[in-house]
Amino acid sequence: MSRVAGVMAATAGRSEDPTFHRSFTLSITKALGDQLAANLATLTRAPLSDTSFGQLLERPGVYQLYLHDAFVYVGKADKSLP
Repeated sequence: MSRVAGVMAATAGRSEDPTFHRSFTLSITKALGDQLAANLATLTRAPLSDTSFGQLLERPGVYQLYLHDAFVYVGKADKSLP
């Protein structure tokens, strides 16, 4: 244990590319955005109709709006989406 800790302490201050650690910055906003975009890309489009609304779950959600096959808006409903 002390040998490993000594190696890590001796290497940690070097500017070379260490093999036991990397600098990493986590952006929660970017991670959530990436996951949201990936999941939205898997959905199919549905017309704004009573039939489509009737198939939605009664809970909050995120939605995309298209006009003539062109993406125009993404929104978030804090209350039940329908």
